[in-house]
Amino acid sequence: MQNAYFIEHQRVMDSLDSLRYSLKKSLTIQFEQEKNKGEQISALAHDIKIPITVIKGNAELLNLTQKDEKALDFTNEIMEATGEIEHYTQLLIDASKNDETFIIHKEKNCINEFLSIIEKDTLSSIGNSNICFNFNNKIPDELIFNIDCMSMKRALMNIIINAIEYTKDVLTLDTYLKDNLAYFIITDSGDGFSPEALKKATELFYTGNKSRSQTGHYGIGLSFANKVIKAHNGKLNIQNDINTGGGQVIISLPIELD
Repeated sequence: MQNAYFIEHQRVMDSLDSLRYSLKKSLTIQFEQEKNKGEQISALAHDIKIPITVIKGNAELLNLTQKDEKALDFTNEIMEATGEIEHYTQLLIDASKNDETFIIHKEKNCINEFLSIIEKDTLSSIGNSNICFNFNNKIPDELIFNIDCMSMKRALMNIIINAIEYTKDVLTLDTYLKDNLAYFIITDSGDGFSPEALKKATELFYTGNKSRSQTGHYGIGLSFANKVIKAHNGKLNIQNDINTGGGQVIISLPIELD
């Protein structure tokens, strides 16, 4: 009887070892596939940058030498379009980096000076539209913390610009401190995230619907923002506001004072 128990116990342990090996192998393959995919996307984006730089450079030269007004309009459109492609190409390169190659450079920054830049850029992005922007800042003026200011600005503005596209009339940014975390909450008054978007919004190339890529959205912004926030040991959560029903993105960052 004792021998039978030992045999059964050994069989279970062998099964667990086999399962553990299979799981490890599966995760390793998945990791390598994701890593290779990111490297391929990044390499392709770098290759795209070369001809775009040539096109933009030639357009700038034509713009300097061209006197015909209609031709100047054409070269200006070329420069504007290549500038947009450059922006999304760089965004794609950054978003496709894995956690090992995505590097941030933290420096001491006054959080409210940083937020003043965000407020200014948000108002500029809203422009002459009828959107009402509410900025409710409850973070103390003197607070200094460590962030990569440039990458965090890009991350926040990607989220805010996305909210501007979907809001109906009101956009709100709430900032405050709680339990040694700095919170940045962006809420729009649109129709909110779909159930699918709540699960996939931070995935690279997810756009929610096929038509969005035709209006300048390529499913990169939220993915990049999530990567930046994770690199700062923070969290990005997506939900629908219980009061307005609009989309809401909640960012929490640990306060690193040294």
